Amino acid sequence: MKKTTWLLGAFFLGGTLLATTLATPVVAGTNAGPGNANANLSRNTDTIVSADQPVFTATDDQHASANSTAQFTVAAGQLTLVAVPDLNFGAANPATIVNGGPQKLESNTVDKGSPNGQSAFDGNKDGKLIVSDMRGTGKGWSLSISMNPDFTSEASEASEASTLKGLSLTLDAKGSNSFLGSDKTLNLNGTVTSATPTSVFLAKKDEDSGVVGYTTFNLNTPESASLNFPKATNSIFKADVHYQSDVTWTLVAAQ
Repeated sequence: MKKTTWLLGAFFLGGTLLATTLATPVVAGTNAGPGNANANLSRNTDTIVSADQPVFTATDDQHASANSTAQFTVAAGQLTLVAVPDLNFGAANPATIVNGGPQKLESNTVDKGSPNGQSAFDGNKDGKLIVSDMRGTGKGWSLSISMNPDFTSEASEASEASTLKGLSLTLDAKGSNSFLGSDKTLNLNGTVTSATPTSVFLAKKDEDSGVVGYTTFNLNTPESASLNFPKATNSIFKADVHYQSDVTWTLVAAQ
């Protein structure tokens, strides 16, 4: 507790220095501290407080000091998945679809007319992946990703929907943490090949890997994400239509 010092005033009367005393004791509030209940002054000080002297008086030889208490409580915090990105890999070359190969990320804006309906708008167009840990436990957390490997195009009156099978998604993104600052770079990486979750980041207990505060990854550059087409798998496809698949991000609190 912080020690606070009160200096009581003095004044001259007829050329004589008179020390003032407190005429009325300072009355404690309803929630008095652990000291004297009349003046809420702690007995754990340099000056003794008694029933006859419920205040501290400053003299020429001694100052007056008293202790009080500062207090606060902490509201309950949460572990939250704040933002996930949409991923647009642009226009794939037919040779890549037939022969296999990677298709790098182009933007984070997806088309409205999707076969997945409104689920295509769960993400954000800035490519931000953000986790917030305000629990104060230091136990850490993990982030995983899963994706349907089959991408489907929207159907039209003229033709049925088309499906390209066996695609995978590779992530390699850089991030930072609000508690650790910009000097500590965090790495999110992994390749998801199915609807089974694949771990892409682990915030370990008692390590400076982003376990508290806001952890933000940027998946908005060609190097941060790529879609991988399998070899000798897809030979039939449609041009000038959007193929889409749902990506699921799963945040799990460490036990």
